[in-house]
Amino acid sequence: MKSITEILGGCQMVFGISFDIQEVFEGYVTAEHRMFIQMLQVIEEFMPACERKESLLGRKGYDETAMIRSALAKQFFKIPTVTSLRNRLLSDPSLRQVCGFTSVPSEATFSRKFASHARQRLMEKALGPLV
Repeated sequence: MKSITEILGGCQMVFGISFDIQEVFEGYVTAEHRMFIQMLQVIEEFMPACERKESLLGRKGYDETAMIRSALAKQFFKIPTVTSLRNRLLSDPSLRQVCGFTSVPSEATFSRKFASHARQRLMEKALGPLV
């Protein structure tokens, strides 16, 4: 999965070359989206590398980075429930693209992943050094 900087075109951001961020996204990018993207740029430096276990059985899983970004989006945009998060991702193409989804997972998939992150204390381990 590409990092946010790679999605936006790292050279333009690093060297301060101005470009319209709207050209990168399929939907309209609000100021709130831009703040979320800036937050992700900082946080992703502290996130662990996501390894995906490949299996020959079953359906292909969703990208771990996309699931972590969606958990951060849930907190950032103050989305109260997993159902509301899924509906927001379905209706907001820019947020869906920032998170890294081509198709939006089911509520059950989100719940299982978020529970797994909580058991692993993933956010605490990753964001602890940042705080």
